[in-house]
Amino acid sequence: MTETPKTLQIACSCCRWAPGKAASAGPATGSPMNEQEKLCIAPERRGKNFWEEFYTRFTPADFYDTENLPVFQSQFEKRVLRPFYKGGSNTRGFAFDTALKMLFREMKEKRRKERPLAILDVGSGFGDYTVYIASKNPDAHVIGLDAAVSAKNFGESLSATLKVTNCSFLAESISKTSLADRCIDGIIGFGALHHFVTERQAAEEIGRVLRPDGCAIFVDSFHENPLFGLFHDNKAMKEMGDHMMNTRAIERFWGEHFELEIIPVEWTAMIDRLINYIRQHLGLKAGFSRLHLLLSRLFFLMDRRIEKLPGRLTLPFAGSIITVVRPRADLLAR
Repeated sequence: MTETPKTLQIACSCCRWAPGKAASAGPATGSPMNEQEKLCIAPERRGKNFWEEFYTRFTPADFYDTENLPVFQSQFEKRVLRPFYKGGSNTRGFAFDTALKMLFREMKEKRRKERPLAILDVGSGFGDYTVYIASKNPDAHVIGLDAAVSAKNFGESLSATLKVTNCSFLAESISKTSLADRCIDGIIGFGALHHFVTERQAAEEIGRVLRPDGCAIFVDSFHENPLFGLFHDNKAMKEMGDHMMNTRAIERFWGEHFELEIIPVEWTAMIDRLINYIRQHLGLKAGFSRLHLLLSRLFFLMDRRIEKLPGRLTLPFAGSIITVVRPRADLLAR
């Protein structure tokens, strides 16, 4: 089966963009939304049942080749993990790829003979991240956690179609799960933390289910960057219940019970998003997209140089961050 064309970016203005129905192929990220799709995600339509209804509008086949696991993996990697200039459909591909490699490295070091590793994907949405992680870690069990029952059903359908059996899905809030104490080796969240960064109970629940030698890794946009407000609707974010991600909020959320590391990973790549915003709203010509890809490669190379500088200098200007937390050993010993 040939690869599905690039997809629309819909759902949330700053988190893991939900894949939409296929748009015309091309180098640009996504495509301008039609009026029906704009209405679909209008803030006034985002009631408590919005996400339950949202996931019922699609099937796994709308996004991926569901008959061939290697093709699914290739499609996922291209769209989600590649840098934009290499054809990725998400301008945060490098940040997502870096976080995923960190998780895989952590899990490789923790492999145990007596039991499979347990990985929790927080805010699993369509379940494609969960299924991909499970397919790459056959000796681990991966749990996709999302509050929407329809998201759980979608993920189960995707994993069953692709015959990935080492994953499961829960329709529960991260603030209160049915998971046992200290049963999770690694937690990953893509564009999830900003949804609950003010809920102290969520941090306590993560601390409860995470094993003493485990770690949690979250990748999100960073709202201290001056460019953030240029193409994010802060009012709409608040209406959706999202929260601004800044250093103070992150440190307050994790408190004193976790060792916290905030890693900045993107700077000039923020300009990619700004250019996309301009293209999608002004309908610029395709030739501009080719120029954008050349600029995007330059942004990528610049970011690789910036990341070598001290984090305390570069953090305020980061477009995305990776938050890594571990239970504090001295508190666990008490």
